Amino acid sequence: MVDYYQILEVPRTATAQEIKASYKRLAMKFHPDHNLNNPFAEDYFKRVTEAYRVLGDTSRKYLYDLGLAIPTPAQASQQAYAYTAPQSYEPYVNDYDPKNFVSKSMKRKIAIATVAFGLLMVVSGVWFLAYLNTRSARIYLNEAKVLYQDREPRQALLKITNALRHDKYHYEAYLLRAQIHTSMFNYLRAVEDYDFVIQHQRPIPPKEAGKLYFERGYCYYKAYDFENALKDFKTATTQNPSDEKCDFFISASMIKNHKATPELCEKVGKAYNAGIKEAEELMKIYCTKPKPKPTEQPQP
Repeated sequence: MVDYYQILEVPRTATAQEIKASYKRLAMKFHPDHNLNNPFAEDYFKRVTEAYRVLGDTSRKYLYDLGLAIPTPAQASQQAYAYTAPQSYEPYVNDYDPKNFVSKSMKRKIAIATVAFGLLMVVSGVWFLAYLNTRSARIYLNEAKVLYQDREPRQALLKITNALRHDKYHYEAYLLRAQIHTSMFNYLRAVEDYDFVIQHQRPIPPKEAGKLYFERGYCYYKAYDFENALKDFKTATTQNPSDEKCDFFISASMIKNHKATPELCEKVGKAYNAGIKEAEELMKIYCTKPKPKPTEQPQP
């Protein structure tokens, strides 16, 4: 059977566009008008035309390809008795070395051990870094305590700032800073520190929580925010009901936020007798009644 694919110089997997393009190229090359007195070109042009007539048509191409796939009897006989040369194999080389041999299970164990060691190093590094930060924060905090006792509050605040850079959840540093701000009359700054401790420290024992709420309420009281002060003093009373100072500041906040009543003034009087210095101011301003003017007696 004539191989039309070979005549058109295309592979058997060529598309219809590739076949058509190759046909145009060969037809132009071997056309008789371009090859005068050349019988070979004329004969090859006829072959190209015949090949494109078959391969250019879909149905004819299908039948032609089907005929190529089925060998003729002569081709089948030739293929059956064709000699097949044996394949060449590379010689087997045994590269087993008992001294350096590592089994798959041993490789798996080595990989697991390597990963475990890497994780251990990462965890150890994180723990050691946290330990250094905690230790540095503790050193700065101790220096701040000494400076505060030596009546150098501003230098103490700088040390507390350095401590919080190493450990931003060092609650003792926040409490000391709030105490320093209170002593410097920066009550709103102290409120911020107490807020942070109350919101983030968990768990807080009831007695300590009552103290925190009382200290924050006292800062609100000094900052003339009597509504928030009253809320904190009431919360402190629920945490520590036996605190008489909380009862006094509840009465004081109510007096300053609203007005004095005989019941509230009575509680303030008890606090005054107990030695609470803030009670004296309230007694003088809010709870002292003016003395009546003496009436003039008519002269005889």
